[in-house]
Amino acid sequence: MEMSKVLPEPLTSLVKDMLTKTDGSTTKAIETLIGGKVDIEVFRQVYVDYDHLSAEEAKLFQSDDQILFRTSSLKRGNDYLSFNYVYVKTNALPPAVKQYLKEERLPIGKIISELESRREIFSTGDCLGKHFTQLVPVSADRTYAFKKYQIISGRQCMFYVCELFDLEQICKLTAG
Repeated sequence: MEMSKVLPEPLTSLVKDMLTKTDGSTTKAIETLIGGKVDIEVFRQVYVDYDHLSAEEAKLFQSDDQILFRTSSLKRGNDYLSFNYVYVKTNALPPAVKQYLKEERLPIGKIISELESRREIFSTGDCLGKHFTQLVPVSADRTYAFKKYQIISGRQCMFYVCELFDLEQICKLTAG
């Protein structure tokens, strides 16, 4: 991955590992790294049909599930730090969680903080934004670190999440 020559490679590598290899809240991780709070910008939030899901996503849900599709970003000021898209099985969520989702003011990690759950990471790595431009507003020619995972409550997938991290922006704020 090409990174700015100003940022030390060990910092970039450490930040990438913290964000892609841990199964905790990435919102909390980013806030810890940059030493302050982040804001969420929800770009889109709509219900989708099960048939709209890719094969990878569909295997986590049932055909009769009510599935909410949400795209958003974590940012600080005008600096976009991460982008994500999420599929949410809303028919099995507690009313309070549904209400938080409806309000579009909180990141998923904060919404589910009181829901007994665990994360299971499927894949991580680096990829060009062009593979995600139809889902989130990223630069097509830029490389992003990514993490795909599910959030399980009870024995079922409640959230399928794909997060893209702008390591250069995060590292600049970390170093600053």
